[in-house]
Amino acid sequence: MRKIIYIISLCMAVGLAACGTSGKQAKTKSQQAEFVKDPLTPEQRRKFDYYFLEAVRMKQKGEYDAAYELYQHCLDIYPTSGAALYEIAQFYMYLGQEEKGEQALKQAVSSDESNFWYKQTLASYYERKRNVPRAITVYENMADQFPSRLEPLMSLIDLYNQTKSYQQVINTLNRLEELDGKSEQISMEKFRMYLLLGDQEKAFTEIESLSKEYPYDMRYQTILGDVYLNNDKPQEALGIYQRILKEEPGYSPALVSMASYYQKTGQDSLYRMQLDTILLNDNVLSDTKMEIMRQLILQSEQGTKDSTQIVSLFQNILKRPQQNADLAMLCAQYLLTKKMEKEAVPVLHQILKLDPENKPARLQLLSYAIRDNNLDEVIQIAKPALEYNPESLEFYYYLGIAHHQKGEDDEALDVFTRGVKQINEKSDKGIASDFYAILGDLYHSKEMHAEAYAAYDSSLVYNPNNIGTLNKRTIESMFLAGKRANALNHPAVLDPVGAGASKLRTETAQKLLEEVKFTVIRGNISEVKTLASGSGTTKGVDADVADKVSEENLDSAVAFAKAFAEKTGAVIAITGAIDIVADGKKAYCIRNGHPMMSSITGTGCQLSAMTAAYVTANPEHPLEAAAAAVCAMGLAGEIAHARLSAQDGNSTYRNYIIDAIYNMTPEQLEEGAKYEVR
Repeated sequence: MRKIIYIISLCMAVGLAACGTSGKQAKTKSQQAEFVKDPLTPEQRRKFDYYFLEAVRMKQKGEYDAAYELYQHCLDIYPTSGAALYEIAQFYMYLGQEEKGEQALKQAVSSDESNFWYKQTLASYYERKRNVPRAITVYENMADQFPSRLEPLMSLIDLYNQTKSYQQVINTLNRLEELDGKSEQISMEKFRMYLLLGDQEKAFTEIESLSKEYPYDMRYQTILGDVYLNNDKPQEALGIYQRILKEEPGYSPALVSMASYYQKTGQDSLYRMQLDTILLNDNVLSDTKMEIMRQLILQSEQGTKDSTQIVSLFQNILKRPQQNADLAMLCAQYLLTKKMEKEAVPVLHQILKLDPENKPARLQLLSYAIRDNNLDEVIQIAKPALEYNPESLEFYYYLGIAHHQKGEDDEALDVFTRGVKQINEKSDKGIASDFYAILGDLYHSKEMHAEAYAAYDSSLVYNPNNIGTLNKRTIESMFLAGKRANALNHPAVLDPVGAGASKLRTETAQKLLEEVKFTVIRGNISEVKTLASGSGTTKGVDADVADKVSEENLDSAVAFAKAFAEKTGAVIAITGAIDIVADGKKAYCIRNGHPMMSSITGTGCQLSAMTAAYVTANPEHPLEAAAAAVCAMGLAGEIAHARLSAQDGNSTYRNYIIDAIYNMTPEQLEEGAKYEVR
């Protein structure tokens, strides 16, 4: 409503201005010497003025219906009144009756051709309707009729640009120049238009005129040199660049133009030397250096793809004082794409010195420290982030986990306690749930049971389906369910979510293994190793990078799975980039799946449920049933990913996986399964 009132009030103000100035605008030279007779009788004039002023008052009070009726009374008395027609037009526009509004506006213009604002409103209406030809016609008329006004010419320049009528833009700029005088803005725009028209000669003339007008402005001198260079006059260009650099040796646009001169004249060695001069010049803006480096990287990738020169150049640049972290970030990104991690690490540290709030650089360094299980490095990297990125829960999480795994539970509890204060309505509910779950584990390790179960409850508030969240009730129910399944000779599947991440999770998983006989144990490699050894370095519910199964360690991973299967009497299903499903004698190595599956929360839990269903349906063949379940899940990930469009994300991907499982046939699974037996 406020917007509506504003619009109508604005219309009223314009109408009043039109009414108040129409007489003044109408006083042309001929009219100044001639009395114009009022077409209304005195009585009609009195009534008209009364209705009009009363209408204005009603609009001010917000009584628009009454105002409209009063303006209609005005038109009954004086049908060709420009002021009344203008006001009625605004009402029609507001009511969405644009054809009537346009007609009324045109009538207002016809009744008072000398009124600037009536024509301005009509032209603006045509612009809004994207009727450019009509808008241009009105503005051209206004430019002729009101030669001292700049507004019509400015509008015409914009409209002619829209229609790519570049010659008309130039013509209008010339008119503007005659009216307002020569300026750099006008000259630069004319220069641009001439270039678009392909008229290099006139473009040159324009910029030459500008450089003479402003002889001490190096920008125009440099542009003049560039025009010479682009018009096959390299010696003239060189003379200008040399003169500029003599006066201002560090002027970066001229330095860049000089590099272009060397490149265009085939002087490759001088070209490279000039680039080095620019890149190692502390006075050259970082943006300029960034653009040059991007071009050099592009040229390298399109040519030899030899990174040696690029890396060496980056190293020399980064030895110099930096204006910001941009060049270091570009360098780090380049090194990472070239898989040069060793070289990237010091650059990432340099980025944090220049920009301590740089979250991507800090996360990259943190990932290396986590992968190497370097807990001290994790602490060193993550701790400052609590100051610079206090809203980022991941830094609290990994810092707390690092302290916990070092046995520093007091420090870990302090970090997680501070971290939960950052959780708000905008926080990811899944992350918040996991955060409270770990906090609960920490409280439990200190035998603060009330606080632990309160944290577990909070975890489940954020995510009721977080089956990885342990509490008194869920722990007890796990043992009861497992023992009851054994008594009934039903299959039982253990998914030790997050085993190794905390003392509680590890102890609970190991105690379950002791008291319940499981048909299948399914988890990532870190979780399974934790069960086997009694301790581990699991990062939440994800496998430790150092543990992950690869082609290089596949044989040893298979041997481990078989040995643990022999020890427990259960089928061991280790899932990851390469899945392993094994009993004591035989192992299936499965290569189904897609990397994007790791971006979805819940696929592991889904697989565990599927495994339970498969072994229940095939109790005599638990190894083959578990392997079929793992193949089916991976194949569903492949099918789902093939359905994704460019606009789809992980939420859609999760639903597609569910659809793929629902629609999967035995024939499809048989054909799509990718495995070998060892």
